[in-house]
Amino acid sequence: MVVIDTPGVFDTAAVKDKDTERKIASEITKCVSIAASQGEGLDAFILILNADDRFTKEHADSVTILKKIFGEKMMDYLILLFTRKDQLAKDGMTLDEFLTDVPEFLGRLLAQCKYRVITFNNKSQDEDENIAQRFQLVEMIKAMRSQNDNSTFNNSYTESIRAEIVADQQNYEGENAADDQCVALVEESSSIWSKLFNITYVLIEGICNLFKR
Repeated sequence: MVVIDTPGVFDTAAVKDKDTERKIASEITKCVSIAASQGEGLDAFILILNADDRFTKEHADSVTILKKIFGEKMMDYLILLFTRKDQLAKDGMTLDEFLTDVPEFLGRLLAQCKYRVITFNNKSQDEDENIAQRFQLVEMIKAMRSQNDNSTFNNSYTESIRAEIVADQQNYEGENAADDQCVALVEESSSIWSKLFNITYVLIEGICNLFKR
């Protein structure tokens, strides 16, 4: 399993900043490109939220941006992961109880992703607990993949990126070819990086313009 961590780049209060737009485009490009290089594409979108925090407009706007990039179809591949399971336990609250009183937008998001939700104790030092948590997540991803006919996520954007990645693979040889291509993508040193970035940036720029009005 390849996990691609995308930092929290969706600060919609800062989208008027071109540097922010470029940062968003860079992170999304890396995410989609690495998934195409290391496998068939994206198996899951995992949106991580802190169960101890208030769900804000920035969270909602971030989801809106993602949906505009990947389309409504991404909801079929989305899992909500809440951290701070330990805090819920201290409050004497189960995840189901926690989810009965959430903001309207989060309630709609839960329904759209068919209530695929999981909680982690991200501060746990218990290796057995950490293994069990990872196993639960992997099993949820497997079940979701089965529901999606064992196909990875794709839309016109990811397909355009994948086409470039596949064509570029001829430039790498040996048993570590995919890893070498992946490193070049992460370091933005790939010969096709500019092309990949521009494909994404045009999309991101148009979306960010919606938040400038």
